[in-house]
Amino acid sequence: MFCRFRIDLVYKYLEENKMTKNEFCDSIKISKKSLNKFLNNNLDFEVESLIKIANLLKISAYDLLTLIE
Repeated sequence: MFCRFRIDLVYKYLEENKMTKNEFCDSIKISKKSLNKFLNNNLDFEVESLIKIANLLKISAYDLLTLIE
């Protein structure tokens, strides 16, 4: 079993809010590099950035993760 990020939730947010990745990053003060790590399911990702993304999406950090068997 391993963990993956729910990147679909970020893409949905970007689309619904007509935001670019740069605007998204600026709004929560994370680097574009950090966002790209998240979108590429790179688990070498800072928890602080995960929490910032979750807060913007108004969900828990746990909800941004999914377990794959």
